[in-house]
Amino acid sequence: MDNKTLVRTFLDDVFNKRDLSKLSTYCVENFSCHDTMYNPRNLTELRRVYETFHTAFTDMRIVIEAQFTDGDYVCTRITVTGKDTGGFMGKPASGKKFTVTGMQFDRVQNGRLQEEWLQMDYLSMVQQLNLVPRLESSKPAQPYQPHA
Repeated sequence: MDNKTLVRTFLDDVFNKRDLSKLSTYCVENFSCHDTMYNPRNLTELRRVYETFHTAFTDMRIVIEAQFTDGDYVCTRITVTGKDTGGFMGKPASGKKFTVTGMQFDRVQNGRLQEEWLQMDYLSMVQQLNLVPRLESSKPAQPYQPHA
């Protein structure tokens, strides 16, 4: 299986189909993810992160928008959707939906995922779920005007 197909299949099987038993099929045991919210350093920690999301958002889904490779690296642009049906970040379920975008860079070696760097728009996500307020402005921002 080529590297793009590996990442695509991993996301579909493990995340969309919620088959966490396949984690070790796609990832090495000491797989690490560099994320702004969670930083799992092995499959046990990664399983906990996925279980947290699967419990909070029972209909959560990842759609791959674009993907390219460069050697051992796969870059994937994703859109993630879900509805808060199980509660998130210690709050009860709100029933609110969210749609966010993100980028992930996976390093593949010997046909398995070794490491991942993930950039998700978590701020937009928690704002859509009403977990943090949106910044509102009474008037539009003015363009920057440098002083002479």
